[in-house]
Order: sequence, then structure tokens, then C-alpha cells
Amino acid sequence: MDLQAGYRLAHYEVGQVTRRDGESVVYAGVDRDRDEPVEIREYLPSELAHRVGEVDVSALTRASKPVFDAGLSRFVAKNRILAKISHSAINPVHDGFRANGTGYVVLGNIKGRTLAQLLEGDKTIPERDLFAYLNPLLEGLELVHAADVLHREITPSNIIIRPDNSPTLVGFGVPPAASGGARNAFAARLEAKAGTLTLGYSALEQYSVRGQEGPWTDIFALAAVLYRCVTGSPPLDSPGRAVQDDLVPASQAAKGSYDPKLLAGIDAALRLRVVERPRDVGVWRRALYSQPAAAPIAARSSERLGARQFKRADAPSPAKAHPSASGQQVVSGPSTGRRMAARGRASPQDEGRRLNWAPPALAATALIAFITWIDTGVLRSKLDAPQDAAPPSEMLAAAELPAVEEPAPPAPAP
Repeated sequence: MDLQAGYRLAHYEVGQVTRRDGESVVYAGVDRDRDEPVEIREYLPSELAHRVGEVDVSALTRASKPVFDAGLSRFVAKNRILAKISHSAINPVHDGFRANGTGYVVLGNIKGRTLAQLLEGDKTIPERDLFAYLNPLLEGLELVHAADVLHREITPSNIIIRPDNSPTLVGFGVPPAASGGARNAFAARLEAKAGTLTLGYSALEQYSVRGQEGPWTDIFALAAVLYRCVTGSPPLDSPGRAVQDDLVPASQAAKGSYDPKLLAGIDAALRLRVVERPRDVGVWRRALYSQPAAAPIAARSSERLGARQFKRADAPSPAKAHPSASGQQVVSGPSTGRRMAARGRASPQDEGRRLNWAPPALAATALIAFITWIDTGVLRSKLDAPQDAAPPSEMLAAAELPAVEEPAPPAPAP
């Protein structure tokens, strides 16, 4: 049972239900003090709690109450953090409070169509529009990760495209007990996770209460959204892929229609094992763009989220930010020559360095051959010398051996 339209929460008036998920119910609303539309989200996990009467919320059972309370605390804490983040790609948090035995958050009312609506059927998104969506989403997500918050439910339905073609992330999920840790808020009721998992978009670690979640979890989900945008269908679900991975890579499914580096970046982020994915948004950004992308907003997000434990020896080196001609900071990663050499293909610079070594190498080879020829001639001359002249090596051996006393000749017979 949902709150009735017209119900007042402080100075906010509740309207019709706009969407619901396993964690909450979202209402259209109005801020009567400012006379402006808002979105009101009520914490109401269907597997843990229910409505008692017309407004109050209570845990379903005594056993589920500690889990419900833990999730509520994290719901409130998460939205307090999000209220401090200001970015066009993040739905702004205006207010948050507890009432009726549960928690509420008041968000901006974002006008537009969801990405899921734009992708209805088997539609795909042109590359130009895709990058227009991707750039701000990466920036906003990096800010969120720097604040030690994960979205955890990135899907086409949770991305709203405004009339000006700018994207906004909505529908943040309840955070885990600790950054990059298990979904302990729902450990006592595994079925509660079913409402917050979306086949094809949820990473494998989200299906386990011991899964190591982190920035790589959101990166997987956003990569799955990109996969849907370029191929016309979502990826296969993670548990099924863990048994037999039949996913056709984006670099094959959308070959020729999009930048090859973009497609390769999508494939890298869709790997099942967390240690094989980009560890943070900054690393993934460099994997996605053929040209230098905008400078990262929060370069230290991976350190804050404890992602260093997943750092690989072959991870890309940090990008260097430098001002462009327009004054905007641009990121440049490793040189093209180094990248090509790492893949086994030498760049023109490498070829030049290789040629510079050729003359000295040839000269050294010729000198060694000449010395060998002289030594061979000397040796032959010594072999041809009279045999009564002992070679120097034999003389040295004789000098080093201890002297042996010869026995005296026998005395003549009488």
C-alpha cells in the first residue's frame, strides 16, 4: 500500500507513484514552500517491511527488523552525502528526514525520458549522442565514488535524458556496510537482493553477500548500458556467464559502427572478475577514448574507496593533465609509441631508436671477427713451431705443479 496523493510530509505534498524498486517507492511531489515540483523517495524494501495502516512502516518480522534498521541508517547516510554533490549528471538531493517509522529523501524532479524509453525495441544510440551522454555520466560518477558512495543500480531506466540531451543518474541503491564490501544490509534476507538486481546490468559480485563491491561494480553496470546502446540488446546475466560465458564482445557485435577503442573499453569493463576490470573511472576513461578526454574530477577516488588492493601490475599509468588551447584541462595518457610497443607493434619512434643502434652493433661485430682472425693466426703459428718448445700453457702448468723427487738409481752389483 502506498501513501495517498495529497498526504503532507512536513512542507512537501505527496503525489502519484512514479516508480518503485525493491528498496523504495518514488512519488511525484510538490515543495509547498517553494511551489516547485520535487521527487519524494520513501525507504520501503518490499522483502523486509510493509505498510501498517495508512502511513506507518514496520519490519515484516522480528528477525527482519535489524536488517531493515541497518538499511534505513545507510539510506539516510547515503543521501546526506549525496546532498553535498552538485553535478548535472547527479539528481540533486534537497532534503532528507525520518518519519512514519522509515526514511524519506526529497530529490529534484528531472524532466525528460529515460534511456530505456529511448532504446525501446532494438534501437541503438549513434556514437555522437552516446559520447554526449557518457562524458557527464563519467564525471558525475567519479564525484560520487570520491565521496565513498556507489550507485549500484545503473540501468537504462535509471538514466534520464533531459530535453537538452544531457543525462542524469537517478535511483541510487542502498550502500554496503563498508566501501567495497559485501551487501551486509541484506545479509539476513538474501531474497531482498532480488529486487535490487537487474539481469545483464548487475555485476557478479552483487549476487553474493561476500562480493567485493567498489567503483568497478558501477563501471560494469555502465559498460552494460553502453553495450545495450551499441548492440541493441543487454549483456547476458553475470551468473549465467560465470557458468559459460557466451557473451559476444561489443568489439565484434558492433564492429564498424563505433570507435574500436570505445568498444574495447566496454569489453574490458564487462569482465566478470573484479581484478580484470578498470579499477576506477579515471582508468576506464583512458581506455574508452581514442582522443584525450576531459580531465578527471576526482583523481584520488580509487584511494578513498580502498581500490588499491585490486591494482594490477599492468594497469595504465596515471594520466597527466595539461591545459588545452581553450584553457580547459585535458588528460593525456601514455604515448602512442609506448602503447603500440606494449601490444607488440613498434612505433616510428621505436623504429628510429632501433636503427640508431645498428651502426655501433655492426662495427662491434666486425671488430670481434677481426680479433678472432688474428688470434686464430697466432695459434696456428704456435702449433707449427718445433715440438721441443713447450707451449706457454704447458710451461704454466709445469710451474704450478709441485716438484716430484725422482728415485735414486740402483747401486751396481758387486
